[in-house]
Amino acid sequence: MHIASAAAALSPYKFSQDVLHSALIKRWGSKFDDPRFLERLHDRVRVETRSLSLPFTGLAIWGEANHHWIEVAQTLGEEALRAALGPAFRSELVLLRC
Repeated sequence: MHIASAAAALSPYKFSQDVLHSALIKRWGSKFDDPRFLERLHDRVRVETRSLSLPFTGLAIWGEANHHWIEVAQTLGEEALRAALGPAFRSELVLLRC
């Protein structure tokens, strides 16, 4: 197998794990029998930052947030694909969106 090209595309909404952890504790901490569960979970994932499809203060309704995530995933996928293929292939590329 030969990989000819690769590219990445990330959402502009990048947050530190600490900021997200604080927001989750504020919003969901009282729902857990032991709020330290989230702290242990976040300590063990070993990431410093996360890219989200929207600000964590954005949509609160699960269905709306999920729909938005799908839209962002399609847009970022197209962006990465175009970047990987390069300018020589862009005129030949037709992307269909569902």
